Formats: sequence, C-alpha cells, structure tokens
Amino acid sequence: MDSNYKVNQTLDIFARIKRPKRFHLIFVLTHKCNLNCAYCFENNRKGTNADEEFIKKTISEYLDNPLNGECEITFFGGEPLLCADVIKNVCEWTWSKKWQNGYVFFANTNGTMLTEEMKEWFKLNHSKIWLGLSLDGMESTQNKNRSGSFRKIDMPFFLKTWPEQSVKMTIDPRQPLSFADDIMFLHSLGFLINGTDFAEGFPIDWESMKKDVAKEMDKLLNYYLVTDIAPAPIMDMRVDDCAADNRIEPKKWCGAGTKMVAYDTDGRAYPCTYFSPLTFPNEKFDEIKSIDFFNLELTTDGECCGCYIKPLCLTCYGANFAINGSPSIRDKSKCTFTKMRALYSSKLQVERFFKRESYYIEKYPAQSLMLMEAAMKINELYREILA
Repeated sequence: MDSNYKVNQTLDIFARIKRPKRFHLIFVLTHKCNLNCAYCFENNRKGTNADEEFIKKTISEYLDNPLNGECEITFFGGEPLLCADVIKNVCEWTWSKKWQNGYVFFANTNGTMLTEEMKEWFKLNHSKIWLGLSLDGMESTQNKNRSGSFRKIDMPFFLKTWPEQSVKMTIDPRQPLSFADDIMFLHSLGFLINGTDFAEGFPIDWESMKKDVAKEMDKLLNYYLVTDIAPAPIMDMRVDDCAADNRIEPKKWCGAGTKMVAYDTDGRAYPCTYFSPLTFPNEKFDEIKSIDFFNLELTTDGECCGCYIKPLCLTCYGANFAINGSPSIRDKSKCTFTKMRALYSSKLQVERFFKRESYYIEKYPAQSLMLMEAAMKINELYREILA
C-alpha cells in the first residue's frame, strides 16, 4: 500500500504479490459508523473516540524502536473517516518528524464520508496515506449488504488516486449468491480485488449451497479464461503450495498478537481488531489474554492435519474463537467450499498454464511440475464434490 506495493496484473500464474513485511499498528479511532452492514461483526460499539495525543505518543514508541522495523499504521473503525480531523492531524505531525523506522499510513473506509476537502487532502498525500475501499459489487448487492450506500461512493476518485490499491469485497452467504456478477462488475469498473471473504462469525450449511456456489464459480471461471485480469482471491489459491516439494507447515495466516497490535479507543491493546471489545463482551477477555499467539500450535487443528489442501486453507483466529471457543479450532462447515475453491483455482491455473506452456516451463520449471502434481491430486481427491 505504497509506491513499492505492486499488484500482479498479468497472466503470470506463479507471480506472487510482493507485500512488504511490516509491523501492523492499528488504531480504532471510533466505534461509530454511518452504515449498518448486514454482516458486521462489531457487536459492542461504544460512543467514545480515540485520543489524538495517545495515538501520537504510541506512534513515537513504535517508530523509534528498531525492533519493530517498518510499520503499517492503520486507522480503523467503525468508520474512521468520521474522525478525519484526527487522521489529518496525526499524519501531518508524523510526516513533520524523522523516525528510525519506515512507515506508511492506511485507512479502511466505506467511502461514503469523503468531502471535497478530504479528497483534495488525500490526493495531495496519496503516496503517504492509502485508503482501502470496502465495496461488495453491483448496486443491488452493495445496497443490500451496506445500507444503500452505492451512490454515495465516488469510485473514480479511488481508482484515480490509488490505481494499484484493490478493493475488499465481502460475500454474505445468507443471501442469494451473486458473487460472480459482483466480481465481474468490480473488474468492469477497473478495480482489482484483494478480498472476497465470506462473512465470518456464524455457521453456514455449505453442503446445501454446493450447487449455487458451483454455478457462481463456473460463471467466474469462464470469465477469467477469456480475460487477462488477475483473479479475485476466491479463485486464486496458490495450488502449487500443496505439492510435496513446496509444503510449508505450520504457518500463521496473520500477525494477530505477534506482528500486529490494535489499540481500542480507550488506549488498551488487543491482538487484532476482531479480538477486541468491538466483537467480544468483557467476560471473554481473561480467556483471550491467556492465548499465546506466538505458539504455532495455534495454527494446528488436529482434524485438519491430514488434509491435502491445508496449506491453502486460510483461517480467522477471531472467528474460530467466536464460533468454537478456540482460535485453533476451525469452522469445519467451510471445508466443502474451500475444496471447491481449490478445484476451481486448479482449473483456472492449469488452463492458463497451457496457454503459455513454453514460457512457464522455461521460467518456472520446478513450479510447473508442482502445479501439475497438485492440480491432479486436488482433482482426484475432491472432484466428486461437483458431481
């Protein structure tokens, strides 16, 4: 999310997005939000806002500590642009000083609160602070999920100001599925997509949804086979990571509690924004404090140890804790859908591989073999899901 952050926009199926390794320093500026999204996990909002002087003091501590390295300083909410004056003051104060560590500012936003004055300030400072837009797709989907907000967002502003910054899309599986059309619509506007997460925190009967999901995935697969657009994450699992020579386990999927800290509006620190008072009631925090986020056992769910696609299976420790009472116990209701994602990602990557076979074999000989090995195994193990 800076001038060195590059999103792969080619058909190179083995190219990886180069993400700088940073410490994630998150400030919840406010619990308040002007929207009421259908799937929002922030159940315990309070009316308080963060203290500007506390934020400055904390930034000083992190940016002058060489052990932290480069920092990504994120403003979170609620809707952080409700505190636009704090964002502006903190950023300009930080930019006016010299620090031991590099840093970049980022803010998540629903995009509806931007005034013309704010836009001018963000355009002027676009290389130093980035806005990440949450946008769920077509007007009908966005309005249903996110409080009728579609026409309140200046989408060209985001595309022009941060052309390399992709949008985050959330899919509500409790609603009739249209994620293929939603993804294609966002691409048609010019957006790349860095998130196609299904809403977390409640059980879903994926078995009963298989046919509907497969219909959407088929539509999306056919679209990506005739375009040169980098696929959305829902169909971009790195299947070669499953091959015997490429498996790396155990692995934490995020920096919660290790390379990440989230400060709530009262200045208290939490492992991430999910493991915070925004989501959990006070009586849960003695239990949360006892979690050792440095222990790689956190990544190990005994039931998943023999699963071939475990290297591809992302998990949210906060959602696991909310549903199952443990950060390591995954939501098994997602297994069928994750296997479907692996099948379709394999299909797309193999088809794209054969379109440029000589290029891949010459440039990525080992990964080419691993892709074929993994794709064949995934097809062998899970093809009956689509029968």
